[in-house]
Amino acid sequence: ALKLKSDFIDAYKSLGQEAIEVFKEALKLKSDFIDAYKSLGQAYRELGDFENAMESFQKALLLDQNHIQSLQLRGMMLYHHGSLQEAIGNFKRCLQLEPYNEVCQYMKGLGHVAMGQFYEGIKAQTKVMLNDPLLGQKASSEYLKVKYLREYSRYLHSHLDVPVAEYNVDQDLPGNFKNHWAKNLPFLIEDYEEQPGLQPHIKDVLPQNFDSYSAEVQKLICTADHLGALMQYDTLGFLPNLRIHRAMGLATIEVMQAMQRTWSNSKVRVNGKTRQLQWRDMFDIAVKWRRIADPDQPVLWLDQMPARSLSRGFNNHINLIRGQIINIRYLEYFRSILGFVKERILVYHGAYNPRGLQDVKQALENVNKVEDLLCYSFSVVAYSVVMGALMASGKEVLGRIPSGKLFDFEAMTTASPDRFSKTVKSWMNLKSLPSWYQNLPLVSETFQLTRTMIEVLNTDSSSHCPKKS
Repeated sequence: ALKLKSDFIDAYKSLGQEAIEVFKEALKLKSDFIDAYKSLGQAYRELGDFENAMESFQKALLLDQNHIQSLQLRGMMLYHHGSLQEAIGNFKRCLQLEPYNEVCQYMKGLGHVAMGQFYEGIKAQTKVMLNDPLLGQKASSEYLKVKYLREYSRYLHSHLDVPVAEYNVDQDLPGNFKNHWAKNLPFLIEDYEEQPGLQPHIKDVLPQNFDSYSAEVQKLICTADHLGALMQYDTLGFLPNLRIHRAMGLATIEVMQAMQRTWSNSKVRVNGKTRQLQWRDMFDIAVKWRRIADPDQPVLWLDQMPARSLSRGFNNHINLIRGQIINIRYLEYFRSILGFVKERILVYHGAYNPRGLQDVKQALENVNKVEDLLCYSFSVVAYSVVMGALMASGKEVLGRIPSGKLFDFEAMTTASPDRFSKTVKSWMNLKSLPSWYQNLPLVSETFQLTRTMIEVLNTDSSSHCPKKS
């Protein structure tokens, strides 16, 4: 294992930049070095630098328009940037050159489904499913995931024109399916009944022009784009995703509106029934938008999982440091988390092994690494709920998350809830909420259906919404 010296973390932050400089030096020696441009693009992408990554991939493809790795990597980056149509174009070109490329086939299917183009999406997914690994060959991650995605795609398609408030993903999908999907297990589920196939009377989602929305809805969309951008982490390794920005911006506004309606009415419609609003309903709003924005990632409630699978534990592991591999996203929090783990170990031994406490203290002084830290990620879902709740109380959020800070890790590493609350409020730069927010169309009524939710996430507003700093 790698032993960390006191200044190691600070030094490591510069390694990504050093790698970039190495590739640049290689290109000075050989200006048509395609793999160097490709690697440079990926290095920028790993740092979350979209513009420079795009420029590098573009240069690689100018030298060789058939460079499959550059097409694949650029396509994946575009998908995770929220530029789905452009991403699909890269995957199509990749598959023209290499028809059995599993990554491009899977990502093409994923891109189509995310945009509501289910026929093309499921066709691509089926091709991945048919590409069985050879005897003794390890199955690819795409092969392991694709059947779950196909089943979920079928489920989404069958609910395209059903009001979102009338169905519940957590209750509708079988427990064992959710358990296997969340744990990324091979699709070996006893007595599983497949979702219905594509039904011809349910048409794919069609492209929606921004100008086709009313002026009021256009303002709603632009406001959502702005609010979503405030949630972006300004930290190495986090790529801005414009689709997620809009989805979570709309979630924020919907949370605000739901809370304001609750104070006057106190009832909400969920799963076809009207009842009093609960805190969980706020999270369900955000989860709903997060699910639609990217169907590749299962976003599921743990307490809706089968009891047997819960008893075996659901652990989310984030490797801060594992051997020689270091996760640059979380370096800012390494020292505080390491200190917390040491403190908990001392508390434990103080209670159960007091005689050996001094030896433990001595041993901990030499510990400088943490592996497989357990955590629960609040992420963008919780932040959108917090923003929505504050806006419902009459406060506008103007501030961005500071550089290097992560909302979920702040929650885990701050000493007390009060201090965490003060920290986050200091980021937000709260002001009085302008009155025009009250005149925005209701998100829940404007985008009632899965179809209309996908439509608005697909819509390009880049030349319409004012740029805000």
